[in-house]
Amino acid sequence: MKGLYRAWLYSLWQISFIDENAALRLTSGFVLAKDKNHIQIRPKDLYRRGLKRYKSAIWRALNKQRPLPKQPTITFLVPLISKQRSKNWNRTIGLLHLTINSLLAQNDPNWQVIIVCQEKPDLPDDPRVHFRRFEKDVSSNLRTDKWMKLALAYRVWIRELPKDGYLFPLDADDLLHPDLVRRILNKRHQGAVILKRGFMLNVKSGEMSRLFGQGRNTGIAFFGTCGSSAAIRVSPDHFYKPTYVAQSYIDHGKPQIHFPLFGYDILYMNFPAGIYCLNHGDNMDWDVRSHGQIATIRKNALNPGHRDKVLQRFGLTLEAFMRLTHTPSE
Repeated sequence: MKGLYRAWLYSLWQISFIDENAALRLTSGFVLAKDKNHIQIRPKDLYRRGLKRYKSAIWRALNKQRPLPKQPTITFLVPLISKQRSKNWNRTIGLLHLTINSLLAQNDPNWQVIIVCQEKPDLPDDPRVHFRRFEKDVSSNLRTDKWMKLALAYRVWIRELPKDGYLFPLDADDLLHPDLVRRILNKRHQGAVILKRGFMLNVKSGEMSRLFGQGRNTGIAFFGTCGSSAAIRVSPDHFYKPTYVAQSYIDHGKPQIHFPLFGYDILYMNFPAGIYCLNHGDNMDWDVRSHGQIATIRKNALNPGHRDKVLQRFGLTLEAFMRLTHTPSE
């Protein structure tokens, strides 16, 4: 039976090179069995799982990692929502400036950032800050827009800015601790570095709670909520199909499942390394998750004195944060 399944999976995999949607359609109407929780097991689901394993096996074979260079670089990839889609462009740019400022404040200068958007925002005059224009208009679908911009940023890195080290997808509204780059590079880890601890900040109210993943009153782990939570070891001259890794990281709450498929050992960073900003109007899937996250922040909110100390560690004050993020829309 296993041999038949493997032959069937292999044939679908071959079809997928021509038309992946056709391969999915061939498997969509059948139910093989039910698991112990009485959930239907469909060939479509097995195909998807199997295809990811085939892709990851090919990826591992074609991407033999070199040892880290003496001075590695972290390349941050920032997909920025379009002005047309943004609910408040001034606020979007204010949050982007806070994100970029958190990079400029890093104790280790060995980083670069590639920002991709349909419109070019005002950016600091720093040789490590790069912008590329995204020509396609897919802003009606935020998820497609985001991942196509990430794919363009990957290509820019490989073809124009190929610095060896790590890739770090970074949302344009999240803030990083000033010591993060130094700590990641000092570890010299050959796999994926995952941020386990951080904070969640309600932009409108200024309330903040922990994302430590340690039980009561500390929320889930930072990587379980925030997409800006993984540095991936890469080498630009030995990196085939980087979007496979990006696709595997869409469900960033389960790195222990996805990254090992690509041969990555995981190193968890256990210091509070980031601030996930939400409730500003442009978060991904905001309508689905907003009420639960706001309620979580309100329930587990830090007292104002503790919150202000956290912001100071990130080089901020609440007043400065509010001034940049509470600007009228155009």
